[in-house]
Amino acid sequence: MTITKAILVANDIPILLSGVLAVIFYRRFEKKFKIFSWFLICSSIIQIIALIFWFVRANNMPLLHLYVPLGFVLLAWFYQAVLESFINKGIIVTVTLLFLCFSIINSVFFENIHIFNSNALTVESILLIIFSIFTFIVLLNQQLQSVTRDVKQSLSWINSGILIYYSTTLLLFYFSNYLMHHHSVNISAFTWMFHSFASITMYCCILVGLWKRGRKYH
Repeated sequence: MTITKAILVANDIPILLSGVLAVIFYRRFEKKFKIFSWFLICSSIIQIIALIFWFVRANNMPLLHLYVPLGFVLLAWFYQAVLESFINKGIIVTVTLLFLCFSIINSVFFENIHIFNSNALTVESILLIIFSIFTFIVLLNQQLQSVTRDVKQSLSWINSGILIYYSTTLLLFYFSNYLMHHHSVNISAFTWMFHSFASITMYCCILVGLWKRGRKYH
């Protein structure tokens, strides 16, 4: 196995660990962390299926077309729970429904389920960057009394991971189809190796956030 392939496979380890930790601590979590646990569990399941597809050399792109809208719904639900005292629920619900419509239309008419859904991932990244920045503004408010210091710390770790991942991979998602079709295999491999580093960083931040929250219930 080459170094590049090893890094790409290593990307799966923190994802699966996050899913396991979410299951272990699930009953101890309050609502917002339970919702986020569902995102991690779904991510882990889809990642396992994608790995199986990869090893048998099957096209796993249809899974991505499922994962993007499903993942966004769960993350939007998570942010709605985090920001419920600061933003109208209808705003996030409306944004979520519009994104679902966009994602379905994109998969049916523009980027079919057998190719990379660059458009949906780009829009998802922009929306989640906005959600995460707004969440940081709320968490940094010194007068915020409704969220305890421990919860703030855990949310900050999770939110940092999401912001780092989607902000660093935004341009990669936007140009992904161009890179795959107009550049060598080596360039594409190194590009996705960069994506793996961003993903590992995000899930390591998430692991810290989950661990900090889960151990408070011991």
